[in-house]
Amino acid sequence: MSNAAVTPSMRAVAWNVHFTIGQEEDPGAFAGIYQAPGSDLVTFRNVYEELRLCFELDSCQDQDSWSNIAFFLSATDNCPPSLHSRLSFVADADLDIPVPSLPPLRPKEQNVLSYHIVRHKNCLLSSNSSLESHLQAKCARHLPNPVRRRDRRYLPPNKTPSDPRLILMPLRRKLKARSQSPPKRSASGSTSPTKEVPDEFDSMLAPASINIDLDEAKRVTNDFRSSCLNRAIACAVSGEGESWCPGPAIGPGVQACHIVPQQHYHLYPTTNVDPDDDTPIEESSRRLREAWESTWSPRNGVLLMKHLHDFFDARLFSIHPRTLRIRVFVPYNALTRFNGQKAAVPTSVDRKALRHHYEMSCIENMAAERPNLDVISPATSRMATSGTATPFSAKTDLPVTPSSTGDGGIGRMGDPAKRWRPSSPPPPRNDSTQDELEQEWVEGRELKRTRMDSYETDSPYDCFQQGGMTPWNSRAFLADVDWELQKVKRRRMSG
Repeated sequence: MSNAAVTPSMRAVAWNVHFTIGQEEDPGAFAGIYQAPGSDLVTFRNVYEELRLCFELDSCQDQDSWSNIAFFLSATDNCPPSLHSRLSFVADADLDIPVPSLPPLRPKEQNVLSYHIVRHKNCLLSSNSSLESHLQAKCARHLPNPVRRRDRRYLPPNKTPSDPRLILMPLRRKLKARSQSPPKRSASGSTSPTKEVPDEFDSMLAPASINIDLDEAKRVTNDFRSSCLNRAIACAVSGEGESWCPGPAIGPGVQACHIVPQQHYHLYPTTNVDPDDDTPIEESSRRLREAWESTWSPRNGVLLMKHLHDFFDARLFSIHPRTLRIRVFVPYNALTRFNGQKAAVPTSVDRKALRHHYEMSCIENMAAERPNLDVISPATSRMATSGTATPFSAKTDLPVTPSSTGDGGIGRMGDPAKRWRPSSPPPPRNDSTQDELEQEWVEGRELKRTRMDSYETDSPYDCFQQGGMTPWNSRAFLADVDWELQKVKRRRMSG
């Protein structure tokens, strides 16, 4: 929300169904969900799948550590006897039953049901037998305390990656000369109104490691909004926002919303990735560009009213990728009336993007009491996006240039065919020399900007786009080659 951040504690307060684990007398809830009273939206099987998504059991050697689990309803003063007799034990075929919930005790105070999770195998005990009876019969056993599962796709809402290769940078206009004379000022000292005023695209963001010029970015972003408007005329959730006059198709307050957020472009789901490939996406500028373009594709967009756009970005509700039913994760009165309804989503919308948002919303809310503290670390943020840690993870991985004594003109503007290229690769450098060169590159760029104060460039990486492999771009070049080979392999397999 724009004026009040939604904290993990606020998400946990929304739970009206708690899940406990372990053999402690009062273990406390490690996870939970909000299920609207009387709703059939979330079943026990859904809970099982979300537990697998959010948590791991360290001591379990099974490939699926959550297999063969059962839910035992804990006795509470507020639990109706009828409910206790019908849903006190849920396992196996009963997992498709909707999770029960109770109306709130009073405003802002949930009437909580609690289920204890154990490992269970088939037995002959009756369904209303107590948990103690199953434990004594050794058909049930307690599970260890789970830990938060690291999902490489997860980043908190509105959090940007820490890796410099993934950080979004302001786009620059194409190279052009500025006026050499200072701007004319009026008698009052204000700048002349004829001075060019930066438009909204001057502050647009794109990956720093790829070349996207301003004109191309304008086309892509303009197409995103207009294409979303071509596919719908009202909010996908509320159905509101249709214009009252023949002119514009939509009224004020309706926005084109990115399903996968712009700042999480590098996490956009794709089917082209080889499951066995561990090449970090940040090493391939082609993959980054394709991910950025997919994020701005109209397939990654839906129309939402402004306030619903804010709630969607905050992961307070989501749209199921298969059923398209709206799931509200908190009992917020601005949202609850939409819970369980079917969203009016265009058929062209990428279901992979919807699944990504839905699963990230499940993690955000079910695991609210088990925060993933490691994502704060820059190195961990790189691991979260790429899935691998390399010997280069501690470095910034910015491109570097040779020393000033032998640059031979590298980085000069002009015809790429006339640029100088080294006749032999430079000798190997140790880590300290590498760090010094990176600092030298950054300082050199600042000096160059000072000297070229009459120009602006599209990207700080222009001087390294040689069209082939060099000692300074070998990892990125090979990552791009590997990415293209994966796409060729995918096309052949699908053909």
